[in-house]
Amino acid sequence: MNVHTFEIYVNISPEETRACRNAFYLSAAGQNHYCYRNKTTGILYYNRWSEHGVQVSIQKPTNGYCRKMLLRVNPSRLLGNMEATAIFAPTSSNMEALVQALDAIVQEMPISQTIHDFKLNRLDLCKNTPVTNAVLLEYIRLLEKGASCTGWKPVTYPDHRASHSFRRANDRYQVTVYDKLYQITDQLLSTSWDNPFSLLRLEASLFSQGIDQQLQQFSLDRYRPWYLLMDALCCHGEEIMLRLFQRLVPDAPYYTLAKAKERILWDTDFSSSKKWKLIEFLEKINRHAKVDTNSILQFKNGKKRLKQLRSIGINPVTIEARAGISYLPSLPQLVSIGFVPPADDPAE
Repeated sequence: MNVHTFEIYVNISPEETRACRNAFYLSAAGQNHYCYRNKTTGILYYNRWSEHGVQVSIQKPTNGYCRKMLLRVNPSRLLGNMEATAIFAPTSSNMEALVQALDAIVQEMPISQTIHDFKLNRLDLCKNTPVTNAVLLEYIRLLEKGASCTGWKPVTYPDHRASHSFRRANDRYQVTVYDKLYQITDQLLSTSWDNPFSLLRLEASLFSQGIDQQLQQFSLDRYRPWYLLMDALCCHGEEIMLRLFQRLVPDAPYYTLAKAKERILWDTDFSSSKKWKLIEFLEKINRHAKVDTNSILQFKNGKKRLKQLRSIGINPVTIEARAGISYLPSLPQLVSIGFVPPADDPAE
């Protein structure tokens, strides 16, 4: 599994904090955007290497007297790939080059720690999926309508970006699905993308608690160097992303209501009475703005009907007829096999 960004940190003493602050401000003289303190959070940011994919920050102490130095890293940019759609493949040679590049940066700072003393704080696993623009926008709509909110907090933009992105988060993880090319255009980033398709970006972010949970899940030693942990988590990345997406949405393909009815009538062994009850249920729930699992369970026989739909591979959330698409793989299917439209789908 590839990586978009990650964060590593190390605790530094008050003396090292003062030395870093003085050195940062000195090197940023006359360039205020290079070094500044956020007045609300008290975090000190240093952007000398930000064009090369590394932002340095010094956090306020949460306990004790030490402060946390945090490096937020875009590994593709750090290794010289400035393409905005680029993602980092954690091969052995790439990881070695990454550690060397970060070590060179850390050696320029007045701290006693080396790059090997840092710890992994966040990891953003990702996958790029080329799709048509119609498919991309319909995925965002389907996810907003059908994603579970149990244990997740919706994170939305208050402006035009809302229809181009989907995000849910909790204390351990964050899941983001968005229009990468729209983001690139909106932020005036540089790209050489000349593919006729749009680019659907799937991201699963592991925060510190999520990293600990996954390390325990796969019996990995938390005290190994951060780059070995990062490599190990990437090896399990597809499984991690699959499980997170399966917590959010049913792992069943999407159909239009008409296509779902057709499948229920002709592709199942249910009795005629059960077929029509299931169709009636599907029609009823899709008249609602939200069709997440908890909402469905509030309907009469909701649990039973949901189980029936899952048994025949039909997502309870249906594609809008005006989208011009009859079928879409589920989000977990996008992770495991990518986007493979049926041959008879007019949208493709």
